[in-house]
Amino acid sequence: MIRQAIIISAFLALVLFMQGCCGACNLGDKLSQKVEEELGEKITEGLTGGQVDISNGNVTIKDSTGSYDYAEEVDLSDYDLNRELMYPGAKARYVMVSDEPDFSHCTVVFETGDNPREAVTRYKNLGGWETVMETSTTEGYLIQIKKDKTEATVSTYKDSSTDRTMVSVIYVEYK
Repeated sequence: MIRQAIIISAFLALVLFMQGCCGACNLGDKLSQKVEEELGEKITEGLTGGQVDISNGNVTIKDSTGSYDYAEEVDLSDYDLNRELMYPGAKARYVMVSDEPDFSHCTVVFETGDNPREAVTRYKNLGGWETVMETSTTEGYLIQIKKDKTEATVSTYKDSSTDRTMVSVIYVEYK
């Protein structure tokens, strides 16, 4: 136990030393970032029981029920998603997918330059989808739609920090 604490302390001291001495060559920053990512992965794996990958600020968690990705831009090509509900031309910022025995659930958050009204209108006008409910506030719009065994809730709002529209699509597909 004491030996392990000495090794960890020595390693952390080395990381801090390299961060201070090698800042010009970015080696210290890269090593520090890698250590932080590895520690974050291990802690999150312990909490979730899933496989965790943290790399360059992107987070992926996979377990027996599904997966979760958060990144500057998430690549949706690896996911089996309802393509009708994906926002064309928008950047996917977050995706969470879970598969249960009776249904699958998905949440995707997109960022777009379209205004919130344009974004919600796209979903309102999807062919073959029935609008169940729609409402608006001073902040944005919300619509619930359904088609066959799929129900979706879409909300849109302007992110004041980026002046871009965020589109949140949450849907359930019943088996």
